[in-house]
Amino acid sequence: MCSTSQVSMRGQSPPPYFLGDTHADMLAHQHSLAVIANIELSGPAAWTKTPNWYVVSGQDRIFPPSAQRAMAQRIGARTSELNASHAALVSQPDAVAAVIEQAAGE
Repeated sequence: MCSTSQVSMRGQSPPPYFLGDTHADMLAHQHSLAVIANIELSGPAAWTKTPNWYVVSGQDRIFPPSAQRAMAQRIGARTSELNASHAALVSQPDAVAAVIEQAAGE
């Protein structure tokens, strides 16, 4: 049986390059992730049957932009790119929201 114990970095903060332009804000608001979220079965991948959009974080130092572009291409996503670090949703919420609104309108 799985517990909902928390994952942490053993009391350490993530390195600044991980969060880039959002480092201070993310440290102030991010909570630990429940272990159950990583081991619970999710079912079939939705991207196989639905239209897809992907926002590439062009300054991401954790997940290389070239890998993001390749993944987006693999799933046939309409791709946008932002000059942002790993957490574009936090650093550029209006730009990300615009992509979501465009996707919702189609």
